[in-house]
Amino acid sequence: MFILFAAGLDVLQDCGVKGVRPRDLRLPDLGVLVQPSPGEPASYSYLPPSAYAMVIEIVSKNSPNGEFLEKKLWYAEHGIPEYWIVEETPDRSDEDGVITILRLDESSDKPDYLEVRSLLVSELETEYRS
Repeated sequence: MFILFAAGLDVLQDCGVKGVRPRDLRLPDLGVLVQPSPGEPASYSYLPPSAYAMVIEIVSKNSPNGEFLEKKLWYAEHGIPEYWIVEETPDRSDEDGVITILRLDESSDKPDYLEVRSLLVSELETEYRS
């Protein structure tokens, strides 16, 4: 997801998002910070959800539904504005995949995301370059 770095966003890999209860945390594959990272890597290992503009999860073959169910609900309940899910596509190269872009539904009385769009990583890269 070099596009995020190329766009000048502050991206953390395997970052931590802490909830309100002890041991209530998630480790998204990538996290985009609202503001520049606060110092050394150890100082941002578990940031509050409000520190993130977006989190990105790459679907694991071991738990293919976790990103679409449990994690999606957790991130929505904790108010993370945007959530991307990246899935492998069997008919594409290993470098490509499908990105599902979700945004927090501000109009709903229950925390949830609305799907904004779904596209290939290669399509997003082409859009970024043009």
